[in-house]
Amino acid sequence: MRRIACLVGLALSASMLAASPVDAAGHPTLHLKVPAHAHANKAATVTYSVSGAGSDAVALQRLSGTTWQTVKKLHSTTGTVTLPALQIGVYDLRLAAYTTHGQLVSAVGHKLRVFGKVKFAQLFNLPTHAYSTPAANFHYTFQFYNGRGTYTALVVKNAPCDSVHIQFIPGTDSGTSTVVGVSSGTLYLGRHNRSKLHATVAPQHVGRVGGPLDLNGAWSLLVAQAASGGQLMTWYVNGFADCDAQGITTWATPGSD
Repeated sequence: MRRIACLVGLALSASMLAASPVDAAGHPTLHLKVPAHAHANKAATVTYSVSGAGSDAVALQRLSGTTWQTVKKLHSTTGTVTLPALQIGVYDLRLAAYTTHGQLVSAVGHKLRVFGKVKFAQLFNLPTHAYSTPAANFHYTFQFYNGRGTYTALVVKNAPCDSVHIQFIPGTDSGTSTVVGVSSGTLYLGRHNRSKLHATVAPQHVGRVGGPLDLNGAWSLLVAQAASGGQLMTWYVNGFADCDAQGITTWATPGSD
């Protein structure tokens, strides 16, 4: 009898061990891959794969407030989903599996950053000035009086932007067409842990400079002028950055010599 009891006990133990993988199979394995970032007002594509779902319903969802909304119900074990165009911001996405009774079984989520053009007027809380031609549309101005050095005009810290594009005019303080002793002006885009990008133009001419940024890193605008002696030059600056923030706050601080 003892031997029979032992055999029955072993059989029950084996039965319990065998049930474990069956229970695990009820929790599907989900994988979701989103792009590094998407662009505002353009469709973005995410990739997914599902295994062990059985009869569970699987859906791609997006968080709206505190509620997960289904973007698309998925019927294949692997595939891609094209999201509708989104506005600038950071979005929570997840792949979720539900029972036939609507109970959440398993989920995996990722954030999708959507970048878009943000004008300097939204980025910088700095005084603006209205100037006559040729700088009527260049609202940000700063003055540099130094014939030899370089002036840090603007410093930006921790802005969630991945690139910046700038137009500038090295002008004059008096509005005249020439700057005595100044032959050119150079604007530098300084990027944290990267080399500087720059452009050089003659006074009263439009220059352009831009390039990638380190996400959430610091960057700056520096100006320099070629001159035989120190002369005052007023710089006019406009531009935009590609950012993922919906609530733009003040990131910029004026520079110094």
